[in-house]
Amino acid sequence: LITQGFLDGTIEQVAVSGTHMRQRAALSIRPWMNDLSAVAAFALQRIQQGGCVSIIVNTVSEAQALYLEIENQKDQTTELYLFHARFPLFNRQQIENKCVKLFGKHGNRPDKAILVATQVVEQSIDLDFDLLITMLCPIDLLLQRMGRMHRHDRPRPASMLQPEAVILTPESEEALVKTSTSHIYAPWILKKTWNLLKNMNLIQLPEDIRPLVEKAYTASSPGNQDFEDWMTMTFRNDVMSEAARSATFPSPRCKSFFMAEGSDVFSGDEENGAVLRGASTRYDENNTIQIAMVEENELLYAQECNADQAREVLMRSVSVPRYWVDKGGIAGIEGQGMLRGISLIPSLNDTCRGDKWQIRRHDALGMIKEDLE
Repeated sequence: LITQGFLDGTIEQVAVSGTHMRQRAALSIRPWMNDLSAVAAFALQRIQQGGCVSIIVNTVSEAQALYLEIENQKDQTTELYLFHARFPLFNRQQIENKCVKLFGKHGNRPDKAILVATQVVEQSIDLDFDLLITMLCPIDLLLQRMGRMHRHDRPRPASMLQPEAVILTPESEEALVKTSTSHIYAPWILKKTWNLLKNMNLIQLPEDIRPLVEKAYTASSPGNQDFEDWMTMTFRNDVMSEAARSATFPSPRCKSFFMAEGSDVFSGDEENGAVLRGASTRYDENNTIQIAMVEENELLYAQECNADQAREVLMRSVSVPRYWVDKGGIAGIEGQGMLRGISLIPSLNDTCRGDKWQIRRHDALGMIKEDLE
């Protein structure tokens, strides 16, 4: 949009042709955030006559659980895919390429397909679906997610000729704070977004983007809980912004494959050793650790390795919750040099066994934690 301000105080917004897709999307709300069985049944019912549907959830555990639920309910004519950030890098690249080949601008689209995904598909990937089902999230991210449907001119199923977004919420606002989503995004902005959507059955893009975002991020008067929650969120965002400034990456060096080699991207931590500096993109502290499953003889790479060996380990790296390692009795060796920031974990058959549980690479689900009996 181009915003013009005039001397008489009027403001005019003009959409620039060709710079943004124009869309009138139907909007509906379903109280199924905590009922994945209902979400699966609804998605399968909507594609009975064909179509490609994306279901975007807010956590990896929800994505894995929903994938399994749909797998149990679907028939053999429906293709099902899962995409999230808890796949090792080599798997994640394969899945992304597969998604683009199927759902991209020039993709060879399946007759009936469902992609269950997390925030990895919000932006930077040109995917196009006939219907969007998404869990409640901040309004600006919701609008990003809506950009994953009806992006390109192509034939659509008769029941999906118009863009439609189905928003999944809890049963009530009181139940919202008990969901995993409230640990990912600030509850204040989730409630504001929800209240905005309750009164809408249509969103027009790009015209509605700015007014919706401005309404969502505007606080009420001081003295009530809404304002206090807004202040808490604003302070937290300011703290995270300052932390992000310290995580600026150095200039790339054309002669080195490894950005971090010889740089200060990695900082020391008294408790956890060398860690990769990073800026969180979510509400929580994103307390994760980068691990790579290796064979016993590859543990030596933590101290010294060549570029080819480092690439091989990095392609197996994946981010998992730190407590999976720290509290599970799983021992790892912190990488040095080209592998700084990666914890090398000895494994057998893609499984790292600890005292309380084991971490395993599942072909379909990605990394999973399994309690030991």
